[in-house]
Amino acid sequence: MKDKKIYFEKILKYVKTARKITQGITFDEFVQNDEKTQACAFSILQIAEYASRFEEGEKEKYSTIEWTNIRAIRNRIVHDYGNIDLKIVWNVIKDHLPKMEQNIQGIIDSKTI
Repeated sequence: MKDKKIYFEKILKYVKTARKITQGITFDEFVQNDEKTQACAFSILQIAEYASRFEEGEKEKYSTIEWTNIRAIRNRIVHDYGNIDLKIVWNVIKDHLPKMEQNIQGIIDSKTI
């Protein structure tokens, strides 16, 4: 399970990156800054990439993680990159990533992986 710990650590890194990028700015400032929007989209894609490496049984074990939502946002970005709804990206970062960060940090700290 050592690899899974590395995956959780990588996910946590990208969660923190996206949150840091958007800290202290408004949605309007976010959408006007291509570097920030692209970096956040990339971070979300990386979160999804590492999340995809978990098997179904492992996902059940770590049910506090919103696995289905991670995959859905990834598919939205990958298959419709030119038309990313930045409001969705913003909402993911502001509404879902704080809890994900807390849950993943808890998993890492618990040493159950």
